[in-house]
Amino acid sequence: MGQQYINYGSFDSWQNKILTRNDALKQHLDRIKALIEELEGVYVSNAAQRILENIRAMVPVFEEYYEVVDNYKIFVKNTGSAYESTEQTNVQNADRLMQR
Repeated sequence: MGQQYINYGSFDSWQNKILTRNDALKQHLDRIKALIEELEGVYVSNAAQRILENIRAMVPVFEEYYEVVDNYKIFVKNTGSAYESTEQTNVQNADRLMQR
């Protein structure tokens, strides 16, 4: 059986990718909302009003999505930390076997 190593840095890398992409998505969504809101006084019609209402109604959905993904990022970080801690304990226990 070959040796396998866990790269603890991978957990940090995954967390950072999730954070970066989630923040970028939120910025894009905020910008879309702002652009539509800017049209409120320029494009006045029933359709424009419906579009604005629908975008505003979607904001809580976008915020919930952001929170779900952000919580996953936290889970990845905690998983990496827990695994690293467990592995360190296992190495210490393995080292003690040789001291007996």
